[in-house]
Amino acid sequence: DCAGYNLNGDETAGTHAIYVYSGTNGLYLENIEIKNCNITNFQYGLRTNYVNKSNFENISIFSTTGSSLLNGYTYLSNYTDN
Repeated sequence: DCAGYNLNGDETAGTHAIYVYSGTNGLYLENIEIKNCNITNFQYGLRTNYVNKSNFENISIFSTTGSSLLNGYTYLSNYTDN
């Protein structure tokens, strides 16, 4: 829970505010919960890779130079109030 905290980057190429990845292709992380975050000035805001059955709630993403949300191999997850 970010509890409304601001994650501020400097728009550097390749940066992520939040990157959830198992580190191993084919091995999925489950039951991840990230909420109440304010994200600005990263290349990517929220990126998930190999994530299942997780919740991402009330995440505000501004001024990204790439994708705000980038999801790969992420299934059965909920994104609400983003």
